[in-house]
Amino acid sequence: MPLERLWAGWRGEYVAGAAETDAGRCVLCRVVDGGEYILTRGPTCVAVLNAYPYTSGHLMVLPARHVGDVEALTTEESGELWSTLRDGVVALKVAYTPDGLNVGA
Repeated sequence: MPLERLWAGWRGEYVAGAAETDAGRCVLCRVVDGGEYILTRGPTCVAVLNAYPYTSGHLMVLPARHVGDVEALTTEESGELWSTLRDGVVALKVAYTPDGLNVGA
């Protein structure tokens, strides 16, 4: 059965309450500074599980530094981000044997 519409209703509580916590702080910076969802931490990036995933294996790779645009990453950050993403893809394929993966920015 093909998925025609992505609906993640279980995220409603998170979305509604997001503005109430750490006003003025980027949600991704809070994740990087936290620790409860971090799978691996390198010198310039982290791989984390999504607290409210759209699907099994929803993995995010984030720069450790607050960066709003991909082109603002340093060469070191970009290299580590892609290396960590590659390692994450390998781990997801081993764990879930999916027919495919979606990598987005």
